[in-house]
Amino acid sequence: MYVNVLSLFDGCRMGRISLNKANIKVRKYYSSEIEDSSISVADKNHPQDKNDKLGTVMNWEKWNIDWASVDLLIGGSP
Repeated sequence: MYVNVLSLFDGCRMGRISLNKANIKVRKYYSSEIEDSSISVADKNHPQDKNDKLGTVMNWEKWNIDWASVDLLIGGSP
C-alpha cells in the first residue's frame, strides 16, 4: 500500500522519517515549509521529495496539487 501525504509545517521532513519507520510506503510527499535550514536538511536526506515542495501554508489556495489524491494530512504547527 502506498500513500500520498501532505505535510504542513514540515520541518526537516520528520513525517517522512516516521512513515518510513512504520513501513508505510509513500508515493507522493507534498511538503509545506518556509525555514531555509529545515528545507536544506530535508532535501539532503530526502531528495526524492524535492519537486513536491509547496512553500508557505499561507498560499495553500494556489498550490497545484491533486487534493483528492491526498491520503494523509500531517503537520507540526509551530
